[in-house]
Amino acid sequence: MDILERFMDITKVPRPSGHLGQIQNYLLDFAESHGIEHNIDDHGNILMIRHGDTGFVALQGHQDMVASKSPHKTFDFTRQPIDTRIDGGRVTAEGTTLGADNGVGIAIMLNALDSEELKDVSLECLFTSDEEIGLIGAKGLEDNILSSEYLINLDMEDERKITVGCAGASNIIARFPYENSTTNGQWWRLKVSGLLSGHSSMAGLGRANAIKLTSEYLKRLDNVRLSSIDGGTFNNVIPMECETTFSTTDTFQYSKLKLYEEETSTRYRDTEPGISFTLEPIDEPGSALSTVMTNRIITSLNECPYDLFESGNIGTMASSNLGIIRTDGCVEITSMMRGATDDLIDRYSKKIAETFVRNGANVTVDKLFPPWHEPEGSELQKISVDVYKEMFDREPILEITHGGLECGIIRNKCPDIQAIAIGPNMGGVHTPDEYLEIESLRRTERYVFELVKRLSG
Repeated sequence: MDILERFMDITKVPRPSGHLGQIQNYLLDFAESHGIEHNIDDHGNILMIRHGDTGFVALQGHQDMVASKSPHKTFDFTRQPIDTRIDGGRVTAEGTTLGADNGVGIAIMLNALDSEELKDVSLECLFTSDEEIGLIGAKGLEDNILSSEYLINLDMEDERKITVGCAGASNIIARFPYENSTTNGQWWRLKVSGLLSGHSSMAGLGRANAIKLTSEYLKRLDNVRLSSIDGGTFNNVIPMECETTFSTTDTFQYSKLKLYEEETSTRYRDTEPGISFTLEPIDEPGSALSTVMTNRIITSLNECPYDLFESGNIGTMASSNLGIIRTDGCVEITSMMRGATDDLIDRYSKKIAETFVRNGANVTVDKLFPPWHEPEGSELQKISVDVYKEMFDREPILEITHGGLECGIIRNKCPDIQAIAIGPNMGGVHTPDEYLEIESLRRTERYVFELVKRLSG
């Protein structure tokens, strides 16, 4: 099957994180119909094995996709196929994420298993579960699950780059108790919207954060009391919207909002052209936080970093994304910390946690995944560079990404394996602006096939 046709077929299968039954059935049906040895573990990871005449090479990607949509779009990711479009050499989606992250990985692996060109090659294809919500599937893999000497992860977004390392990450989760008190006065609803959003690894690189904008404005008002505040969708996505209900005695609220809008538009004029602030009066809500607790939350949100902490010769070294806030029995805030080393992750996670603790929150720190750095000059790196140069007559770029990959977890479980990560040109991942370049997808498939043949020999 043509690689574009295969990818488009996968977009028809609902597969948001946490709801992978349909894509798992799709994969298992493929294995059964093609007579391929396969297994699914208790975590939903699927391993397909095809025995050939050569040594094993492993390909790996994840089953799930980030389920993000435009505010105006009504869409059920658990039931509906992605509404795709082909426009100017790109595949896009209508008002939702496309799922090229990591549908392209699934497509390339299935085509490799179905390829006449690779019929004599021994392949292990690993389809992990729930990568986007904490690399859950990879963490549940058995030790030494792969027999291969080489692992090619297919979860990257630039065809010229060969990724040889990635950041690790942790979640800092702060919970403020909802100490309900009586309500009075005029109540308001503020909605911040129209932001472009993006992958959380872009934090501090020019994209605005709707939660931060909301907290910055609330800090300017006198005598604020919150009833609710909700924003963001996933810890690894920059929040594009935030909505809060609150009261204030500030009689200059409209003029302060106008001034803040002007300041924000100037600050983000080159990166966020669609920022919108909507303020409207509402009926008195049934519950509200005290002024003291409100101030603690607003202070915490303003002090919690959404920023690039450090950069170095490999690019971004440490960053933080204030990703989610929810009001449901308590006010829960999730901040994601990325770092190129364990020391950076631990140091800045502690700093962020202390911010919340200082303001009265109960805080937990959850280590999500480790950083990964492939030893410089490995055999896999050399071969992957040589094959790329032979095929495309140019030098590839070896990079360490600030995004997260499953390679580090898999390398810990299979210590003898060498790993790289590659993928076709994509953009706007984790947002409704996600796209995939078609010809880049075709070139990447050809590169993977040639690389597999070379490595298996």
